[in-house]
Amino acid sequence: MHALVAGALMTAYLALWGCAAEEASARALRAHGFTHIELDGYAWTGCSDSDIYSTSFTATNPQGEVVSGVVCCGLVKDCTVRF
Repeated sequence: MHALVAGALMTAYLALWGCAAEEASARALRAHGFTHIELDGYAWTGCSDSDIYSTSFTATNPQGEVVSGVVCCGLVKDCTVRF
């Protein structure tokens, strides 16, 4: 029974965390001049263990090319865009 409650709490926490990650990721991409941003959810690879948000994306870069990558955000550091 305790495992079910813990699982439900973890799911709710991750759902709220995901919303914050998408807002921060989109803001970071716009700040770097990206447009037509499509966020693809949690990225399992591409960020360090110290990052708390890891969001994959596809967007148009300032040169007009469609690129894919990941936005990594930490508690202390700002978000970084990686390809």
